[in-house]
Amino acid sequence: MSLFRMFCFFTVTGLIPVLNSVAQTSDTIRLKEVEIHSDRNKLFDQGTHITKIDSSTISLAPNQTIAELLQQNSAMFIKSYGAGGVAVISARGTEARHNNVLWNGFNINSASLGLSDLSIIPSFITDNIQLVHGGSSPVNGNAALGSTLILNNNKPEFKKAFKSMLNFETGSFGNYQGNASVSLANKHLTSATRIFYHTSENDFTYINTTHRLKPEVKQSHGAVSGYGLLQDFCFKTGSNQYISAGIWYQFTNREIPPLMTVPESHAEQRDSVLRTYLNYRILVNKHSFKISAGWFQEYQFYVDPKSALDLDYLVRNYNGEIEWRYFHNDKITINSGVSYSLAQASFKEYDQQRQRNTTSLFSGISFRPFSGWNFNASLRAEFTNVQNPPIAPSIGFSGNLLKNKLYLVANSGISYSIPSMNDLYWIPGGNAHLKTETAFSHEAGISLFPGDSVLPHFRITGFLSNVDNWIRWQPTTGGIHSPDNLQQVQIKGVEAQMSWTKSTGNLMITFNANYSWNISAIVASENPHSAAIIDKQIPYIPEHRIAGSIYLHWHQFMLAYQQNFTGITYTTADNNSHLNDYATANVTLSKNINIQKTGIRLYFRVMNLFDTQYQVMAYRPMPGRWISTGITWNLNHY
Repeated sequence: MSLFRMFCFFTVTGLIPVLNSVAQTSDTIRLKEVEIHSDRNKLFDQGTHITKIDSSTISLAPNQTIAELLQQNSAMFIKSYGAGGVAVISARGTEARHNNVLWNGFNINSASLGLSDLSIIPSFITDNIQLVHGGSSPVNGNAALGSTLILNNNKPEFKKAFKSMLNFETGSFGNYQGNASVSLANKHLTSATRIFYHTSENDFTYINTTHRLKPEVKQSHGAVSGYGLLQDFCFKTGSNQYISAGIWYQFTNREIPPLMTVPESHAEQRDSVLRTYLNYRILVNKHSFKISAGWFQEYQFYVDPKSALDLDYLVRNYNGEIEWRYFHNDKITINSGVSYSLAQASFKEYDQQRQRNTTSLFSGISFRPFSGWNFNASLRAEFTNVQNPPIAPSIGFSGNLLKNKLYLVANSGISYSIPSMNDLYWIPGGNAHLKTETAFSHEAGISLFPGDSVLPHFRITGFLSNVDNWIRWQPTTGGIHSPDNLQQVQIKGVEAQMSWTKSTGNLMITFNANYSWNISAIVASENPHSAAIIDKQIPYIPEHRIAGSIYLHWHQFMLAYQQNFTGITYTTADNNSHLNDYATANVTLSKNINIQKTGIRLYFRVMNLFDTQYQVMAYRPMPGRWISTGITWNLNHY
């Protein structure tokens, strides 16, 4: 009950100035525009480790998927089912379902699976990416135990401008990719259009280590193709009012290649998504109001002639949110709101159309007592037609301890993950009695020399999370797999990050390194036959991950070297089987040519430079060395 009172306190505290402002006439207060337009995570994720990937990094390889970009620029583990296959994120020792993906503030995880396939989301669709490690602030939603991936666009600028970009890339294994964008703006309207296309045969060769003779085999039936369109508008209807709207359509067709243990495959899968949103934002004195609505549809068709399977899946999501933000002064900001979502799933494997209604109340306060110090507290209450998870509070802070040279950060809170529709309703195997997974998480760290022009920036974070009611699919006595809340899991580890930029003459060097150490183990289980898996690392969560890069800029040339290392990955719960550790490296060489307002960039990439043979998921081969080359053309007019 005390948590509920806390929620009411945050909200009522801010409503008092609202009532006063209605009764009194006051001049418009000029506030920092970054706060008015900023997402909630910028205000309420203080004390949380955040990895940022900006537009300049994205532009170095504009045809990379989100999965490939995160693999190269963070220490997060990407579970990839092979080239062209599904790829999902595993952060801080969690499963894919424990990680959120937000687009324009909306959670785009599948309601049926509880996750997003990052292999079909091109990085080209966004201007910048933020990866919030651990459970994000409750004001951003609370289904994330591992991380929240936020896809953002730059703040609209209402001034006359025209920008266009055209890119084409080709490479090994029948790889052809292209994308184009056009941005227009004047003092009342901004418009951004992005289109993309890709196709690849994925007919690479690999060593089949499952065969006693270890022959070299060419992958078959692995082609993938797709295209998409994004359109965003923002209208400035007054000096303090904005309307934004957007649409994202994407289609992907892929062949499902055989496992290394199977001679052939004829399965195919087609995915199409349609996402639309509409936002209205207004600033009145010290108050900012935002109303958002979104409608998403996902359709998937799977066919396997050999198994006589012909399946289609349809999920629709309806989303709405009202948010209020109060800027008391430069030190205190209060944010509260309510959101509602309705997910409807029509699957043959469900006995009927299933739906989930979710109503959420959230509130938070951000306090900046003086320069360099930030405190925040927030909480979320969520109600569904399935079950009501616990109220989730969170507190965090960051403090400048030594004149911008040393920062201390810390965060603590409760987060949860509601069972997916497949967990609850899949026939056979679904378990309608599953409980919500609940985590009590803490993290603390230090940041050295942030923004220093001479010394490198270091950050190290330690984290600990205890998760109750961990959901695990396992075989039953009848041989059918079914999920159950059998386990308590403890997750602990360390994340370290270093970045440094040095210029000398015409040469600029940028170095980045990321390391993560994750221990994720079952510490208790209600299953009497679980003794063999207690205190064992959870399958497909490597303990060690390293990602590093070095960029050399000289005149208009750029040379980039990226190195990744993934430690041993266990494939069984008793840790008796594993995949070997592996290291991969990529090299990119590019040349910029500037002609007045036109910029041309030529680039050449070598991926998996040392031709490493490896698997991320068992019996799913990954390609060896391959190359690609491309050209990007930019035209800017202001």
